[in-house]
Amino acid sequence: VKAMSQQSSTACWVWRAAESSKDQPFKHPAEVPANDEVAAKACFEDCIRGPRRARISPATMLQAKGNLALIAENGTTKEVPKVMVLPWYEGLLLLEELEQAQGQPGRIPASWLDDELRAVLDKERSKFPTGRLNGALYTEKRLLTRAVTGHRFVDADDVEWHFRRERLKSDDTSNLGAGEDKNSFFRIKDITGYLPPWEAFHHEKCGFYQDFYQVKRE
Repeated sequence: VKAMSQQSSTACWVWRAAESSKDQPFKHPAEVPANDEVAAKACFEDCIRGPRRARISPATMLQAKGNLALIAENGTTKEVPKVMVLPWYEGLLLLEELEQAQGQPGRIPASWLDDELRAVLDKERSKFPTGRLNGALYTEKRLLTRAVTGHRFVDADDVEWHFRRERLKSDDTSNLGAGEDKNSFFRIKDITGYLPPWEAFHHEKCGFYQDFYQVKRE
């Protein structure tokens, strides 16, 4: 157990495997199986993705340095990869989305959404005049210059990002070329819809904690 940092603490959530198993290492909920036929079958054919694959647990972030975060969880402190940490409000949006979608067709159920997590959600919602969270405002304020993406992305400046890209320039279209249909890529004409990661996470057509866009092909 590590000593606590003097840095101010922040409430957060930590990603965990939906079902604890020593035989199954943790996989980030935004990671799409690649070069692993067994994992791909479980993910896409057996629908072991989204809330069937990962859950969130409340924690406190004590310090972040480089790619690691020092957190307090269940009475102990430990270091975890920073990509396992989810902002507090974003985790609440995820819980509210899962709660509202229970029993709806086309949604992956979250068996781990228990009374304890619901109590946390209710307590936090009671702090707002409407008794509801505001996902649209959060998206505008926090995700307009960030992208919640997959395991690895290399941008135009050769910077490698993992699961979350920062400092995006929303009005910069200088690197957008005409594109071409090639290999497994195809050109798009327009973006017609968007799902934030907390909604895409449990949608049967998505199932990964990433931004999802509905597009019209060229």
